Amino acid sequence: MDEEDFNIDDWEFARPLPASPGGTVPSISIPPELRPGACVVSLEKWCRACGEPMNSGESLVSVFLDDDDVRVVGSQEYPAGEDEDEDDGSDMRAVRRPFFNWDPFGTRVKPNRLESATLHAECFNLFRRNCPDDQVAPRLLLAGRWRSPWEGAPKFMLTVKSDVTSLIRLAAIACNIPQLEMMPMELKRLVFEELITQPCALIRYYSVVSLAADSSRRPLDGQFTMPIAKVAHWERGQGPAREEDILPPVIRIIIDSQGISRIERLAKRPEAHSQPSDTELYIVESQETLKRVQVQFQSGLARLRHWGDGKALSLLPWDTPSPPVVEHLLNPTAGRPSHASVMQFATIDGSKISGITFFLTWANHYASPRPAGPQFFMHAHTHKEPSARSTFDKLLYPQDWAGVWNYVPFPHNDRLICFGIEHESDTNLKVLFRFEKAGDVMVGIQYDRYPNRTQTVWAANSKLQLICGLSQSGSVITLDAEADRSTTLDRPFRLPFRLTVVPYSHGGCLSWARLEHVARLRLFTDEDAGICRGLLLEYEDGGQRAVGECRVGLDVERAYERPVGLCIGRKSGFSRWSIRVRVDGQADHMHSERNWQCYPMRGTLVSWQKRGFSTLKVVVDDGDGGAAAAADDGVGDDDMPF
Repeated sequence: MDEEDFNIDDWEFARPLPASPGGTVPSISIPPELRPGACVVSLEKWCRACGEPMNSGESLVSVFLDDDDVRVVGSQEYPAGEDEDEDDGSDMRAVRRPFFNWDPFGTRVKPNRLESATLHAECFNLFRRNCPDDQVAPRLLLAGRWRSPWEGAPKFMLTVKSDVTSLIRLAAIACNIPQLEMMPMELKRLVFEELITQPCALIRYYSVVSLAADSSRRPLDGQFTMPIAKVAHWERGQGPAREEDILPPVIRIIIDSQGISRIERLAKRPEAHSQPSDTELYIVESQETLKRVQVQFQSGLARLRHWGDGKALSLLPWDTPSPPVVEHLLNPTAGRPSHASVMQFATIDGSKISGITFFLTWANHYASPRPAGPQFFMHAHTHKEPSARSTFDKLLYPQDWAGVWNYVPFPHNDRLICFGIEHESDTNLKVLFRFEKAGDVMVGIQYDRYPNRTQTVWAANSKLQLICGLSQSGSVITLDAEADRSTTLDRPFRLPFRLTVVPYSHGGCLSWARLEHVARLRLFTDEDAGICRGLLLEYEDGGQRAVGECRVGLDVERAYERPVGLCIGRKSGFSRWSIRVRVDGQADHMHSERNWQCYPMRGTLVSWQKRGFSTLKVVVDDGDGGAAAAADDGVGDDDMPF
């Protein structure tokens, strides 16, 4: 389905906005112009109606509480961010704060923490159209603000909860394609998966309409607060929970894209190894841990309130309903500065994935031999999400990200022996994998001049889970594991060749694979750029190794059975490579261009990458007689690696 067929901006919203003189009934006021002087705005970066980001130049509406009156002011353009040009001649300036307030009449007063919500103008109109009574503004303010499970909570990364039938019906109506509802269920699921994993206007539409529908089912009532220790059970849509003094000791709080959906009581902490969710997050803690947490109830909604000194660290959510106890993690990153920035935890079960793609990026510090450290993003390849494209589109594409894709295969006929991390500093670490057949894999930025490294390794038994601490942008800033114990290695992780093989002056992403006993070779080619991105080598014993950027599910893939040689050519003086795989057994052959070098399937293929640079070499086993396919002389940042 072509996304241009449906544009939410083209919809007409003819329903008049209700107004009243004031008091407890909403007074809707849109002044024709602002008074002279600055209009102070404190804005969050996302819309409280649809949950999507607010972008510079988009029309916004602010709904806020003024004494007992809910007011609406708009429509203004969302201001430029701190890294953009904000001098656009307007009277509005942005003040980035955790809470946001708007004095719409330009009085020079310090912003205070009013209950307010910033929205896309079209999302406000869509909500208004689907609200059947004259309580649009207070309903929208309540539903929008309580999307946050507690005041000041970060914007969690959650997919909108939907079902195939509802979303396909909405797509058929919005796009005027009634035939969509008559498709077989298999095709409906394919369309659903494409819609739910890719940014599109239809998901925004669905999110706002469902928020309005849920809000309109419940009467507006007063707020009631009680300690969570006395909450027996609650679900969204219900009134305040029943108070009880004697309850099971474990509390589970379930959060979705609209806020808190359920509060449950458990006799004990649930067993681990449940499937991670992309539509819900979970807080599972003892009643004693949450003794300073209250629950606010209003109009079928709930949110938390933490009081007392210090940060509410116990309110860190997980993507699994049965998370481990944080104190039980063998956590070498605990207490480091980065650990305080964790927004939520994600889990990866190595036995249920086919691979992991690491997205690596870092600052180019030419004046310093060492940058501040890499930034990780990760995608676990599963049957449901076999390609990392969904993670790229959701987290990286909006940030105009550029870096290296590093794929680690997890074939079903190889066994992970251990997983670990190697610390060089508080800001730089490498991820370590040891497979029974494929051997050691090291993911991260390699340096040759910092020998004081610490390796922490976990045995890969049936209970091993990778625990990723995510920042608000989705990057991995801590990486830990849940296991019975750490393990002592019979040998440390180290490179299988000399460090002089690749240039390390500024660090880079290194991958390698032996060329002997290759049963099958998969070549990944970016046809738009006309270059080879990476190679995936499958060995006779069942092991697999990736070299370069294997963008699984994105680039064109060609497979070669029983290869006998590689021909590597450099393209037009840049760090771009063409690779041809020989399977015909012909040792003598010619190339029309002169910049090709040919190798039998012997030795080790080594790739070193950094944004704008790459080196590709074949080295013999002793590391002394390595022959380079080409040498890197540096290119601009706009050039594609490898």
